[in-house]
Amino acid sequence: MSTTDALTGLGNRRFLDESIAQLSSDAQTIGAQMIGALMVDIDHFNEVNDVEGRALGDSVLAEVARRLAGQLTEPSVLGRYGGEEFLILAPGVNLVGAARLGERLRGAVAATAIPLEMGRSRVVTVSIGCAMGEAAALIEIIRSAESALSVAKGAGRNRVEVANTLPLDV
Repeated sequence: MSTTDALTGLGNRRFLDESIAQLSSDAQTIGAQMIGALMVDIDHFNEVNDVEGRALGDSVLAEVARRLAGQLTEPSVLGRYGGEEFLILAPGVNLVGAARLGERLRGAVAATAIPLEMGRSRVVTVSIGCAMGEAAALIEIIRSAESALSVAKGAGRNRVEVANTLPLDV
């Protein structure tokens, strides 16, 4: 079974599930390890598909993935979570570091318009939810990041929100 998303070249949901299981298992074996989770969603992506067409929407997805990947270093894990959502797992990153990383990612995506066709381009933005906690509680941390993402989208998009509750125990 493939663990690579054919469109973006990133790890796919299966890859992320395996990474989550491995990080959680490692945390239980070697002890508590803090980890940041960032859920990234492309703002108004359905509009991109509706206005520009699916082929150009695919190009936008691939370019956003490239820009996100360009901002990350080892041991961070990046994958396509589904649709226009990406998940970043950042071992050893505290909440301030996760928020800073989120701002860096948000800025990298919006910094320059994405070329389309016939000399046209489109500025694309992302909304990001951040959370952190002990890696053994990674599923709950991801849920907190998803909740923070919902807050970011509800607060106007093109922003980073930090989860207000952090799961710190298993």
